[in-house]
Amino acid sequence: MNPAVAGAPVAVIGGGAYAARLVEVIASVPDMPALELRLHARDPGRLDAIASHAAARSRALGAAHRVGAFGDLDRALDGAAAVVLLVRVGGLAARAHDEAFPARFGQVGDEGVGLGGMASAWRTLPVLDRIAARIAARAPGARVLNLIAPLGVTTRLLLERGLRAVGLCELPVLTLERWRAAAGAAEADPPLAYAGLNHLGFFWCPGRPALDHPVLRAAVERAEVPGELARRLDAAPLHYFVDVFEPEAALGAGRRRSPGRALELARLQGDLLRRFRDHPGEPAAELQRRPTPWFEQALVPALHALLGGPTYRGALNVFCAGLLDEAIPQAVVELLGRLGTAGAHIDPVPARPPAVRALLVRLAAAEDLLYRAAAARDRGLLAGALDALPLAWSDAARSAARPELLDCICSPPPPDPEIE
Repeated sequence: MNPAVAGAPVAVIGGGAYAARLVEVIASVPDMPALELRLHARDPGRLDAIASHAAARSRALGAAHRVGAFGDLDRALDGAAAVVLLVRVGGLAARAHDEAFPARFGQVGDEGVGLGGMASAWRTLPVLDRIAARIAARAPGARVLNLIAPLGVTTRLLLERGLRAVGLCELPVLTLERWRAAAGAAEADPPLAYAGLNHLGFFWCPGRPALDHPVLRAAVERAEVPGELARRLDAAPLHYFVDVFEPEAALGAGRRRSPGRALELARLQGDLLRRFRDHPGEPAAELQRRPTPWFEQALVPALHALLGGPTYRGALNVFCAGLLDEAIPQAVVELLGRLGTAGAHIDPVPARPPAVRALLVRLAAAEDLLYRAAAARDRGLLAGALDALPLAWSDAARSAARPELLDCICSPPPPDPEIE
C-alpha cells in the first residue's frame, strides 16, 4: 500500500454519499497523479462519514491520495487546481418535486429537462452564483468540471462568471456505443454526427437519410428510437427528448418513466451512509443498485486529462460562440470534442437536418429565456420560456395551466416526510 502524500488539491462540492464513490473511481486509475481530495457538504455528520469511508477505501486500493472533510467551502476551494460540482440544491426532496409536479399538468417530470428542469434551474442558479463567486475568489485558476442539473444553464452561469468551466455528460457517447454494439458495428460507417443541448441532443448521418445508416436503423428496429420520430426528424434523439417531449412516441416504443425514483435514491443513500459508518473502507455492495457511468466514463477521465493524463473525448457543454447558428453565442450547447491540459476543442459540426435545426432553435430559445429568468428572478421571462418549450400540449391547455404552473416552478419544494 502506498503512503498518502500531498498532491494537487481537488475540491469536490456536493454529491452526497456518491462523493465516496467518486473517490473510489479516482483511486482505481493506475496513473492518476496524487491528489488532495477535499470533500465539501453542508451536513457535517454525513460529510465526516463519507470522507472517512472514502479515505479508507482509497488506502485499501493502494492509491496515494489524501481525502478529507472540509465543512468550510472557502477552505475546500483555497488554491484548488480543479473543482468538481455535484450539487443538488434542495437535495432529493427537490428532485422528487421536480419529477412529480409535471404529472398534474399531463407532462413528464425530470430534474434536468422540461417543467422539472425549469423548477430545478429557478432553485439552483442563485445558490450556484454564490458558489461561483467563492470559486472565483479562492481558486480563480481552477478548472471546473460541472455536473449540476440542468447542465446547460448551470454551465452558462459558471462561464459567464469567468470560470474555466465545462459541463460533462456521458450519455451521448454511451448511447452511441450501445447502439453500435447492438448493431454489431465497432464503428459507425459512415460516421454519425451529434449536436444539441444537454440531454436534448440528436444523432444524424450527414449526407444521407438517418434510417439508411445501419446503426440508427437497428436502433429503430429494437424500438430504442421510435421509428416515426426518426423519420420525421431524419435523426435519432436521446431518450430524454423522447420521454419528455414525445410521450406518445415513448409509450409506443415501450418507454415509461417509473415514479418514485427520488425516494428510491434517498433510501439507497441512507443505506450507504450506514454502511460507511459501520464498515469504513470496505466495498459497498449497495452501490450496485445505482451504477455511476458519469463518473467512470466522463468525470474521472476528464479530470485525469486536465491533470496531464490521456486526452478525454466525449460530449462537452461549452459556449455556443457560433458553433451552432441555432443558438445565441452565449448559450451553452453540447457537442463532441476533446479535453486536455490546453482546454476544450470541439469537433466540426456538419449541417443539421432541417427538422432538427427547427427544434434546436426552439429549445435553445427556451433555455436562454429560462437562464435569464432564473438569474433575474423574472416570472415574465419564465412564462416566455414555458411558452417556447415544445411540450406535447395545446396552446389553450398551456395558457390555462400557466399561473398554477409558474407557482409550482417558483415555490420552494414542499418537505417530503419520506426523504430526509
